Amino acid sequence: MTDEYEKFLCKHLDKNLVINTKQACNYVKKIFKVIYTVNGMVKTLKRLGYVYKKPKRVPSKLLSLEKQLKCYEKIDKILDSLKPKKTAFFFDWAGFRHKVKIITAG
Repeated sequence: MTDEYEKFLCKHLDKNLVINTKQACNYVKKIFKVIYTVNGMVKTLKRLGYVYKKPKRVPSKLLSLEKQLKCYEKIDKILDSLKPKKTAFFFDWAGFRHKVKIITAG
């Protein structure tokens, strides 16, 4: 990859979240038509000063108590308005008590 391509790649990496090396390989292949192995890209990124830090789970901030209560009230109204033999499903695996989001370590 030329110096010009590397500078362009660095700008892309600085502006966009690239989760893994394979994403970087695919980007280089798509934009520059240059094929890199994952190992080759790891070495290139390291030489350019980039490092990989595994994302870790960090609890997100909870809503204020007032907003939580409003949410519970809305849910209660919905559940109370259900006709007999109707069911409500909650698809959020964490429910309303625990929210977790993944962020990259800084």
